[in-house]
Amino acid sequence: MSTLGRMWRGLWRGFRQDRESQDHAESGEFWMRAALRLAVVFALLFGCVFFAFWWAGSAVRFGAARAGDRTAPTWRVSGTVRDAVTHQPIPWAVVEDDPAG
Repeated sequence: MSTLGRMWRGLWRGFRQDRESQDHAESGEFWMRAALRLAVVFALLFGCVFFAFWWAGSAVRFGAARAGDRTAPTWRVSGTVRDAVTHQPIPWAVVEDDPAG
């Protein structure tokens, strides 16, 4: 527990303003850094909220499509069907989906 206390004490001493650095803080650099940090935090928060709303909307659309029994595939399967033993391609192979799901 004392290690945690020392860590917080060190952080507090490092971030608090000394009387000598008041001129530096008033020069504008301090406010520019604070504004930049605030802008970055706002952008990250905005992006996270946008992602959460997009994800929730996608889930609602998916659930509504399943409830309405009108699901449309959002994927396309392509490739080559090969023999399991010889690994040779099988000509005219048909891959079908089960309509029952």
